[in-house]
Amino acid sequence: MYIKEILINNYRSIKNLNLQLEPGKNIIVGKNNSGKSNIVKAIDLILGESSPTYAKTDNVNENDFHKGNINEPITIFLHIIRNSDEELDYDNLYNCFGFYIHTEPKKYGQIPSPVLHKIDFNKISDDIECLMNIDVDEVGNRKDYINPKKRTDHPLEDQFEDKFSFGLAFQARMNEEGQIEKKLRLLYRENELADWILSFSASIRNELIQSAIIPAFRDPQNELRINTYSWFGKLLKSHIKHDDPRLLKGFQSFKKISDKIFESLKSAILENSIKVAFPGTEISFQFNPDTKVDIFKSVLIYINDGFNSLLKDKGSGIQSIVTIGLFSYYTRNVSHKGSSLLAVEEPELYLHPQARKVLSDRFNEFLDGNKNQIIVTTHSPEFINSTKENLNLILIRKDLKKGTISKNTSFANSKEKQILLKTQNSEMFFADFVVLVEGGDKFIFELVSSYYGAKINTKLGKNWINEHNFSIIAVGGKSEFWKYHVKLTELNIKHAVMADFDFLNKDLNEFFTKSSYPKIWKDKLNKIKSKPNYQPNKQLKNHSTDLIPIINSFITELRSKSIFILKNELENVFKPKAHIYTDGLSGKEEKAINLTINLYEHLDDLEDYLEIEDFLTILEKISK
Repeated sequence: MYIKEILINNYRSIKNLNLQLEPGKNIIVGKNNSGKSNIVKAIDLILGESSPTYAKTDNVNENDFHKGNINEPITIFLHIIRNSDEELDYDNLYNCFGFYIHTEPKKYGQIPSPVLHKIDFNKISDDIECLMNIDVDEVGNRKDYINPKKRTDHPLEDQFEDKFSFGLAFQARMNEEGQIEKKLRLLYRENELADWILSFSASIRNELIQSAIIPAFRDPQNELRINTYSWFGKLLKSHIKHDDPRLLKGFQSFKKISDKIFESLKSAILENSIKVAFPGTEISFQFNPDTKVDIFKSVLIYINDGFNSLLKDKGSGIQSIVTIGLFSYYTRNVSHKGSSLLAVEEPELYLHPQARKVLSDRFNEFLDGNKNQIIVTTHSPEFINSTKENLNLILIRKDLKKGTISKNTSFANSKEKQILLKTQNSEMFFADFVVLVEGGDKFIFELVSSYYGAKINTKLGKNWINEHNFSIIAVGGKSEFWKYHVKLTELNIKHAVMADFDFLNKDLNEFFTKSSYPKIWKDKLNKIKSKPNYQPNKQLKNHSTDLIPIINSFITELRSKSIFILKNELENVFKPKAHIYTDGLSGKEEKAINLTINLYEHLDDLEDYLEIEDFLTILEKISK
């Protein structure tokens, strides 16, 4: 199974959010404080806790309501899809508690039919509110108990064998006494077009989809907690044979040793005037559990990396890798049938670049051919760059009115993945504005941007590009512009294209076509290029005097679409004085880098070295 959708209302930074996920790898990116962690926390609230609705746990408090809006409930809905060939793990399902489902009134001698409920994802909060108001104690005979203890009657198979769409609905509401009431419901149906059957509890949720959720603040004692329902507890139990004679003999020997060690302490306490227990009771001390059934709960993990110590005493990086490795082992060797979910916040924390690549490989191994699902929040390119699998990239932003919002795009084919494989390009997914350039002009553009902020529009300051969260991205050639434009448009990231004059001759037509621009733009371009005296010149000034104003007018018109075409090639930007920094250098990029190194601290003289008029036109537009 995999989570297809997460719908969240009124939770932390999230007012209303419908997050679309895919099987396999889902990468959530966005600036700091955009709400990425709140999405993972919402998943953890439903799947990660032993009892999300337990009144005494502080998993939801007043600060968790969006902007303090306690008049509306917090609503979280996980839409989970079972693959068509996926078997359910009935052995574990039958170990769960039973549950009531909502039915039509019972008739003697007949199995009651379930009431079917409609849920509109566009008004999820209202529909979940209606479901939560149906109280199991108030429906009378309109309920039926599904009892796992009657396995011979196949009650769970009757409920779930033909069901492939599941929902987990959580609601938290502040009541009139100022207390937070929490409810959790399981819903299921045959397919995504059918209506839902309502279960009044969700006791089987962790058997439907086993999850490991690793927050940004690593805590192996929580992530590797040992109990009967946690995946780590199940992993350990699967390797312990309770009737192993070696264990029994070991228990007996160890108990004898511990009794001798604690004999003097026990005697001293019994002789002391201060009583530590009730009359008629006796205290004893031992190193291990008294019964072999509980022995798995005392397991400790040690890591020897040259120094043997507990995992909890190691660094956060190795804690993450060990936890993910153990969960991957569990899903492959213990929990064979179902799918599993791994959600990790900022896996790059405390890891050097090579270790990040190792961890990224671990993620790919865990996917197991997209049988399992990964949700990662990250700022690191190592977890975005990928050739090995399809990638669902989710951009998270914070809107002043709407709160946290999301936008999806995918990278399925080789042309799209070329964007990801350039490590430096990953920063564009975190930018508020992106300027796409061909190559070496990236360095010239950054240099002129510093000049513009320091000497012309001084309120911006020299480093305004970084401070305003702009990214200058070199696409690697004029024919690559359209790929980046398409992806940035899909993600609603504002951007502009800056190309030298040759772009007009060769690649602009293709850009219009592959970017699905209205036909009128191609018509305008082709009308110019069909002029008898049109030549594929590399500078505007080399065209005939009658064509120059026509081309110039078209270039100006393109600026309304954030396409900026220089009137020259990059080489023509260099004035004669610049040759002292470019002579002897062959590549465009090398010349641009050397010029930038030498002029960055001497911006007053920049116009002595560079023709910057076209650059200033762009900067004036994008800085507004």
